[in-house]
Amino acid sequence: MLAEAEGLLNFVGIRQVHLMADRGFCDTDLMAWLQHCDWTYRIRIKSTLILSTPDGQRLYKISDVKRQPRGFHHVRLTGRQFGPVDVILGRLMDDPEQ
Repeated sequence: MLAEAEGLLNFVGIRQVHLMADRGFCDTDLMAWLQHCDWTYRIRIKSTLILSTPDGQRLYKISDVKRQPRGFHHVRLTGRQFGPVDVILGRLMDDPEQ
């Protein structure tokens, strides 16, 4: 479906696309495709996701990051070491999904 949307958007001359998605779309294959299309994206990520440095050293499991906002630039995601990507974390104090 996204490939069809990309074709239609290209046909009408729209090149700048920003995809926003919930955590069900947190998939490195999707992110790679979005990067290939030069689309930007913001995807809510799962708390089980692992962040690593560009050389593969584990930084954090998302659930281990405390409530204060944090930003990580040029990190890699999951065991596949997808990236580099930028990750911004923030949790509401009363968020039941923590």
